[in-house]
Amino acid sequence: MSQRMLLCHRYNSPLAPLYLEVLRDGGFVKYLAPVIEADLRLMGGYEDTAREKLRCPIVLMQGREDTVTSGPWADYTDGSFEVFEYDGGHFFHDEHRASMAALMESRIQRRWQQRQASSDASGRPTELTHERG
Repeated sequence: MSQRMLLCHRYNSPLAPLYLEVLRDGGFVKYLAPVIEADLRLMGGYEDTAREKLRCPIVLMQGREDTVTSGPWADYTDGSFEVFEYDGGHFFHDEHRASMAALMESRIQRRWQQRQASSDASGRPTELTHERG
C-alpha cells in the first residue's frame, strides 16, 4: 500500500483531518508519512490509566475549530484549571504565538508572585495550596 493510500485509509482517525494539507503535497507525504502513521498508531492504542494528579495549575490553550477534543485536562490536576480559546484549528498557535506567550508569561508571573507573597508572610517558603478554578 502506498504511503498516500495508507494515510487515506487512516482518514477515519480523529486526528486524520489534521493531515489534509499533507495529503495534497506528494513530497511532503513521502517525508511525513512514517511520522503520521506512528502518531495515528499511538493514538489508536492509547489508554488513560490511573495517574497521580499534578499539584500545579493547568492552562489549556486550544483552537475553537480544532477537530481533536482537548480531553479531561481538569482531571489531571488538583490545582486550578483555565481554558483559553483562539481562532483557528489544531495549528492555531501559528497565528497566535505572541498572545500565547504573553498569557504564559502572565500566568508564570502571577504564580511566582503568589509564591513570594506566601514566603514573605511566614518568613519561610511554603507550599501553595491549590483551588480548582
